[in-house]
Amino acid sequence: MKILDLTLKDMLRAFRSLFALVMMFVAPLLITGLIHMAFGGSGGEEESFNLTTTRLLLVNEDVGLDQSDFLAGDHVVAFLQDERLADILAVEEVSSWAEARIEVETGTAGVALHVPANFTQAITSADAQSKVTLYYDSTLSLGPAIARDVVQQFMDSFSANSVLARVTKHEFEAQDLTFSAEQQAALMAEFGTGLAALNEAGAGGTTIVDAGVQTTNKGSLEHVMASTMAGMLIFFLFFTGMSAAQSILTDEEEGTLARLFTTPTSSAVILGSKLLYTFLILLVQSIVLILVSQVLFNISWGSPATIIAAIMATILLASGFGLAIMSFVENSRQAGPIFGGVLTVSGMLGGLFTTGMPNIPSAWETLTLFTPHGWALRCWQTTLDGVMLSQAWQPFLITTLIGFALFIFGVLRFRRRFA
Repeated sequence: MKILDLTLKDMLRAFRSLFALVMMFVAPLLITGLIHMAFGGSGGEEESFNLTTTRLLLVNEDVGLDQSDFLAGDHVVAFLQDERLADILAVEEVSSWAEARIEVETGTAGVALHVPANFTQAITSADAQSKVTLYYDSTLSLGPAIARDVVQQFMDSFSANSVLARVTKHEFEAQDLTFSAEQQAALMAEFGTGLAALNEAGAGGTTIVDAGVQTTNKGSLEHVMASTMAGMLIFFLFFTGMSAAQSILTDEEEGTLARLFTTPTSSAVILGSKLLYTFLILLVQSIVLILVSQVLFNISWGSPATIIAAIMATILLASGFGLAIMSFVENSRQAGPIFGGVLTVSGMLGGLFTTGMPNIPSAWETLTLFTPHGWALRCWQTTLDGVMLSQAWQPFLITTLIGFALFIFGVLRFRRRFA
């Protein structure tokens, strides 16, 4: 019962401290909330970054070939006017390329696309060439940039047919055969039929659209809020873990430990109560932050199994990190600068302050794994991505092992200190 009594004493002291309550619960939610408001969030269930729909002017002059009804330019129009791109592109067909360029230059349109008269001939012939022109402002905003990439990637799919025609002609000539215009037209017609079928099935060129939509969804407000909250959760769990370890130094300076050592209470019991207190307060902090952030920011944290695994691994890591760092500190005066400095630097290197940023370089993500925080973040990213624990257990195992090693190291140093 002595361990429970000592643990309860520390818990009551922590929850009676306004500063401790603010740093455990208010600060992480407040920081995430400020980012939420900065991006225009208002708590709705369907919030996301609202990209301004880009106005795209399309000049389609493709006339096709006499041997076939297939018009590649029509496929470009159908692709760009697909309802799945409606949130990104507002496509208007116009007849004048000069006027389309003027509208882009004056800012009334974001992108202009010119499909020339010989477009079908170029993509189905081994000899003809064509030039599709994409005209846009050099100071592209995000919406026009996405539109440009979508158009470019779709045009690349047509380039494959041109390559096919050239390779086929080369093979015919190698066999001393003639690749006639009728045969080219038949090949082109087959390509056109296949392209239409792929578009209807949601494959082929549509794959490019899906990839773009996924990239956009990765920038959704919910995803940014979830990533930001995960970073703040980890940072402030480490803060609380280190603060709990610092309480050992505070008790030593206030004489509490000295008085306890005069009683039959062993050092193992005293240290054990500190460890139990650290575990419980971190557990309470984790549960409260997860539940409250789920309500405030509409965060879906993932499956219960991965959430529990991430909580347990992070608690062990945060408490072990705090014990290990504080075992080198002599008194509370030294603890202040070390507390703030180590937490800030390790949090930055661990990627906790860049979680909501898109397109983080892979080299930076690798660098974060050289810190305990980076492995904790990897656990929570896995959880937020909805990956099952059985499919991605490695980061949880590594985080647990690092936490256990730091925990044992810190315990041994404090036991030797109070022996």
